[in-house]
Amino acid sequence: MSKIKEFENIPDIDIDGGETLEEAIADCRALFEKYNKEMYDGTVSLAQCADARMTLLVLAHRSHHTIEYSTACLKGELLPTSTGTNLDNLAPLVGVERMAAGKATAVVRFTLSAVRTSATSIPEGTQVRTNEKQYFKTTKYAEIPAGELSVDVEVVADEAGSGSDGVLVGEISTLVDPIPYVASVSNISASSGGTDVENDDSFTRRIHYAPSIFSTAGPADSYEYFAESWRTDVSGTKIVCEEGYTIHIYFLMNDGRLPTEGMPGHGGLLHHGQKADGGSGSLPCPGGSTL
Repeated sequence: MSKIKEFENIPDIDIDGGETLEEAIADCRALFEKYNKEMYDGTVSLAQCADARMTLLVLAHRSHHTIEYSTACLKGELLPTSTGTNLDNLAPLVGVERMAAGKATAVVRFTLSAVRTSATSIPEGTQVRTNEKQYFKTTKYAEIPAGELSVDVEVVADEAGSGSDGVLVGEISTLVDPIPYVASVSNISASSGGTDVENDDSFTRRIHYAPSIFSTAGPADSYEYFAESWRTDVSGTKIVCEEGYTIHIYFLMNDGRLPTEGMPGHGGLLHHGQKADGGSGSLPCPGGSTL
């Protein structure tokens, strides 16, 4: 069962006829006794007949497993109880996909040993790393102009996931691919944007909201959907409509964090105009907001 608040009052699946393994064994034993009495006048004893006892236990286990399998299949077809790949297969019904893991980015300063009279090239894909062997590479070609001592270049983590997020200023300090005349490298911003694959609860919530995005009347769930689609580490959003014309979107990240200046998308427009700005954003509400 999903733990999202939208489904907190929905009861778990209850299958009529469902039974525990012990109940399945007792039921098989009762059936055995019934037919034993009808066909053999009760002369076959489970205590003395190993074959009959083994058959009874096998049938009881298979019966219980069949019920478990049927229950799992039913849960996999319903949004509140679907998980994993079953949930992935429900999502296309409303045009949604699970968000993939994101790679963290940072800005690294490449510094020369001395000012040069010609430009120094920093090739795209130049690798740098931390002392803990977290690797990053430059996202585009850059160069240190003649007469200048350094240049700042964006780098992206080699591996996606939250593990590359939050590398502090100065920790990316090793140049893996040597460049003549470059004496040092150091990140001047903490890495951000490294996110894990969207978890089931977040994905379930977005699937639940998805039908609202087809409306042009400004339903609250539509804003919730696009706000939740910003990043996989958004743990909660609050939509507030003021004066009937302006929507304020407040973000809360995992572990209670607020969006920071370095986060991709911060301070800029997101999907369908949503804006993350200092933990919140605002934009005009489509005519006649239903909030």
